[in-house]
Amino acid sequence: RRNEMVHTAFNSILIFDKLPHKIEAIEIWGQRLIVGTTEGVLFIYEVKEKKDDPSSPFSVSLLDAQKSFSKKPVTQLSAVEKHGILISLSDGNLSLHDLKNFQLRSQLAKAKGAHLYALDRTAKGGMQLCVAVRRKLIIFVWEGGDFVEHKELAIPDVAKTVTWCGDNICIGFRKEYNLINIATGAMTELFGVGVGKGAVPLTTLLHNEQILLGKDHLSVFLGFDGKPTRKFGLTWSEPPLELAYYFPYVIAILTRGLEVRTVSGPSNQGLVQSLPLKNPRYITVKDGIIYVAAQNNVWRLLPVPIMHQVEQLIKDREYEEALAVIENIPDTDDKKSAKVKSIKTLHGYHLFCQGQHDRAIEYFTELDLPPLQVIGLFPNLLPKDLRSNFTYPMDIPELAGLTWEKALYALTNYLTNVRNYVNESPSKEGDASQSLDYAHVTDLKTIIDTCLLKAYLKTNEEKLHALLKKPNWCHVKECEAVLLSYKKNYELVQLYRGKGLHREALELLSRLGQDKSSGNMNGPTETVNYLKELGNGQLDLILEFSKWILQVSPEEGLKIFTAERSEENALPSLPILNHIKQNAPSITVEYLEYVITKRKDPTPDFHNELIFDYLETILALKKASVSQRSTQDRIVAGTEPGLLGKTRKKLITFLEESQHYNPEKMLSRFPFEDLYEERAILLSRIGQHDKALAIYAHKLKDFGMAESYCAKHYNPEKEGAKDVYVSLMQVYLKDSGGVMVDPALALLNRHYAKIDIPKAMELLPPTLPISKIFNVLQAVLRDNSDKRRNNQVIKNLLRAENLQVREDLINTRSRIIKITEERSCPVCNKRIAYSAFACFPNGMVVHYHCKDKVNQPNNTSH
Repeated sequence: RRNEMVHTAFNSILIFDKLPHKIEAIEIWGQRLIVGTTEGVLFIYEVKEKKDDPSSPFSVSLLDAQKSFSKKPVTQLSAVEKHGILISLSDGNLSLHDLKNFQLRSQLAKAKGAHLYALDRTAKGGMQLCVAVRRKLIIFVWEGGDFVEHKELAIPDVAKTVTWCGDNICIGFRKEYNLINIATGAMTELFGVGVGKGAVPLTTLLHNEQILLGKDHLSVFLGFDGKPTRKFGLTWSEPPLELAYYFPYVIAILTRGLEVRTVSGPSNQGLVQSLPLKNPRYITVKDGIIYVAAQNNVWRLLPVPIMHQVEQLIKDREYEEALAVIENIPDTDDKKSAKVKSIKTLHGYHLFCQGQHDRAIEYFTELDLPPLQVIGLFPNLLPKDLRSNFTYPMDIPELAGLTWEKALYALTNYLTNVRNYVNESPSKEGDASQSLDYAHVTDLKTIIDTCLLKAYLKTNEEKLHALLKKPNWCHVKECEAVLLSYKKNYELVQLYRGKGLHREALELLSRLGQDKSSGNMNGPTETVNYLKELGNGQLDLILEFSKWILQVSPEEGLKIFTAERSEENALPSLPILNHIKQNAPSITVEYLEYVITKRKDPTPDFHNELIFDYLETILALKKASVSQRSTQDRIVAGTEPGLLGKTRKKLITFLEESQHYNPEKMLSRFPFEDLYEERAILLSRIGQHDKALAIYAHKLKDFGMAESYCAKHYNPEKEGAKDVYVSLMQVYLKDSGGVMVDPALALLNRHYAKIDIPKAMELLPPTLPISKIFNVLQAVLRDNSDKRRNNQVIKNLLRAENLQVREDLINTRSRIIKITEERSCPVCNKRIAYSAFACFPNGMVVHYHCKDKVNQPNNTSH
């Protein structure tokens, strides 16, 4: 706030001047003004208002002059109309006079030598008086038509000012202020008077149990308890000589006149008014009347009505001061709230024009102005048809440069808050607005989000991205044009995506992706990322816009189809497979591996096709390396160097693990004179173990693999698998590949327990010496003997157990349960009599139908 006069709160009217006596004290008595002089003369004037003469609003007449009122200067006066007395202080005497004729009624002898007093008219018991006499305070109370001494309090110095503060008295000494409790006499030091030239202690009583204490140029607000009530005080242009309070203003007498400041302003620092009166010395306020006196002159201060002050401040565009002043009008005034809103509205527009956009927006928010009206302050944001709908009380300056950017920051904060509550209310206009030209749009949601997008383009790209990533009401055509003008292609894609305009987004991405001059948007990455987020509902778009990516970068294109998707958005595998085979056959195997291993797809066609693809790759690689292979020793399948080994290992693992391919169909495609390991696995799948074993024994000559095969497929409970070892012996001894007795005998020695010995004996050559199989026969006989002994032991144990159970049954059946006529069921407390019953091991007998209700550890009944 400015440190200069803001408005006129008071008008000063000269009541009289050139009084032949020097004024020492003034007091108000209704329409009368009592003046005490240095010569001890008392003048009583009647001051009446004149309504018909604005130039001279008062008529002043001298009613009385008490020339012998006192022989010494009259320094203090107090008229108490309720009790018809006038209190005066002159020459150290405190006297009570009759108000009617000013005759002396009494003098307070105990107050002899007084130099100061303070009257409290608000005391609970009536009226009380504090009189300062040298270094003590004497408290008098009004009783029986006179003041009676109540208490005397000692003080450390001569009091310069005293003010009643409820149960305390604030005393201003020459150097400091103190608060003294009347009941206990305890004193509390407050703070110093000040060190500046002319600093004197000044105390003034305010409303709401507050007092104002002077300290040099500053006046400090305190409560009756001596604690500060405000962070700010009143700062005067010089140390005041006197202070007076007239709500909501404090009036200070300075050497060059009066200063008026408000106690209700934002920081209480601003000057309201200066009144250049000549040499004022005294001021008194009572019953809404204010008089100021100089040595020979007296002025009356006329308060300007609050509403007149407000109108004057509005005219001067001092809206903040106007708001502070109007707060002094009671809340019961019907016009106050409307006027406050009007002032705040004007203040908001004024702040906006002054470039204080944040503060202006705060007012607009508080006043709940229509958002469209606020948006209208910013050029070219409202739809064209709406711009003429709003008028403003002052000319709004054109926004440009840094001012425009600063204003947009304030607007985005405002629109974000408005958006939060606007979006909570349902609206059907938003979708309809998309089909309209933006110039004709009226939907608030659409306008707010479109304005936010335009503002974020200038102020905050991160928030722009956040807006576009969430559901929004941006007008597509309008925002599309704006984003293109700013070359914000990435943001335009986000806009399309948010609106479900996938084709438009993908067309833009494809165009940019294939344009080398498009910078970061060049290449397939952005299109791939976009397509990865689409699901089964957009399959046609995925197939259409993935073609160029598969052709340019098959590996990148594969990411589109292998991205994680929810179950409802999962892409169908068959059309994707056909699409890949047509546009990027090199990644067919990778896609099938994904479908089978990651998605666990059991479709036989996919499993068959993956095997065929592996087979095709292996055969091609083998053909390329045929010259090298003929000169090398046999290599274990899957350990070949390079891609051949990796692919064969994958094929073998897949043939062993997958349960969904067609082995018969596979066998017709696999070569007879190559890929023996793979053919053996296929033969095992259709139960042709003898052919599979023949491959291991005769083609691969790997007896270890043959035995491993038997160990893997042996199952004594399954027909066709329990004699797999016999089949291997048959391959060794009866196959057309040649008789191999030694591997057969070795197999028999190691696995005789899993071999049907009679069948094996039939396969052995008749000329084979018995010594060759002696150990096997000996082991078989030993095992059979052990098995027979074990079976005999088990048989005897089972027989003994059977006998024990029979004995327990006989004992249980021989047990007698006596049911008498009096025996009752402990569950239902009814007699058992001839009813069916159950007996528990502990002897408890219950009705049969009650047995399930019994809760005991062993409730097996009989």
